[in-house]
Amino acid sequence: EPARYQLAALGWGAVAAVALSFVAEGLLFGLPGTNEFVDTAVAAPFIEEFGKGLFLVAVVIFRRSEMHGLLDGIIYGALVGIGFAFVEDILYYLQSLQAGQLGIMFFLRGIMGPFAHPLFTAATGLGIGIALSTRRPTIRILAPILGFLAAVLMHAIWNGSTFWGGEGFLIAYGAIILPLLV
Repeated sequence: EPARYQLAALGWGAVAAVALSFVAEGLLFGLPGTNEFVDTAVAAPFIEEFGKGLFLVAVVIFRRSEMHGLLDGIIYGALVGIGFAFVEDILYYLQSLQAGQLGIMFFLRGIMGPFAHPLFTAATGLGIGIALSTRRPTIRILAPILGFLAAVLMHAIWNGSTFWGGEGFLIAYGAIILPLLV
């Protein structure tokens, strides 16, 4: 892929998707009737995957010649996820440094989960790539939706597993996230 599109994907994840997520989550988390679990395991995955997926949609709309199929969708999706994860990790590291828990946070985000966001957004990219690779109208509509929903579901499981304690996190990681990543 051209370097300028790779950098654009990283930049979108690091700046635009983070900013969109920050604003939208700030608004939604303040609504009555929400709680920490709903915010973390339902709203955040949907908002963040939507913000990251907008880059893929923009490439299809404005630079269709750069998105050829499955591999392009996976690559661009993963790059957006890498940009997002980079900035989000720095923010989490700074918060945990203030709380005196940097070692734990580094293990969880830097060792266990550095590929989580790239994996999630690659699922959206895969769905878009499938849609671009077929002439079947039903698949062209359903594949991006299912790819996005898969990204949101994986993200929700990942975030939700933090509420199940260490054992729940390891089960979610070992039984779902790691096999999908492999």
